[in-house]
Amino acid sequence: MPVGGYSIEVSGLEEIKTGLKASRGGARDLRRAYGHVAETAGHYVRRHVPVGSGSAKDGAGHLPPGHLRGTVRWGATVNGPWVSAGDGETTYLVLQEFGGTSFWHRGGRGALRAANRGHVAIESLGISKGGGHTVYKKPRNPLGYFIWNTGYRLRSQIGEQLHFGLGQALRMHGLPYEMPASPALDLSPQTWNGRAA
Repeated sequence: MPVGGYSIEVSGLEEIKTGLKASRGGARDLRRAYGHVAETAGHYVRRHVPVGSGSAKDGAGHLPPGHLRGTVRWGATVNGPWVSAGDGETTYLVLQEFGGTSFWHRGGRGALRAANRGHVAIESLGISKGGGHTVYKKPRNPLGYFIWNTGYRLRSQIGEQLHFGLGQALRMHGLPYEMPASPALDLSPQTWNGRAA
């Protein structure tokens, strides 16, 4: 899974952080404001992560349904909110997030890995049905299904929470803050590998 996604820049945020860090408990209040944003985004991601049916042919070595959903975490630091999904066992995270084809083959584990860069190895190599079978196929979505464009999809809600939380924290410490007339974030959807929707 690519690391990054949205990093939302707010004009004057460094000055805000400096001012709050200098006041007693200000960093904690800033982290709390970010925590509300992280919780909103985290719940959204968790709701949209596929659960699966657990209907694998042999069941051996397969993770239980809901494992990926169980790896969704969120939190906040004084530098901002974050949401993550996946762990060492969820090697299928990119397939679930951006789509593609999972193919079981007799060539051994990883035999197609080098050719599978664009999720078209099966078609381009003309693998016969006798050599394996498609386990799972999901339509490609360069904008991501659940985590990659969370900031874009929730831009209005996150913008309101961010401005309200920052304003509240600053007012508690006697620092001035002007909330814009429209706090919605001006974001464009992000693509992965430069592909547009």
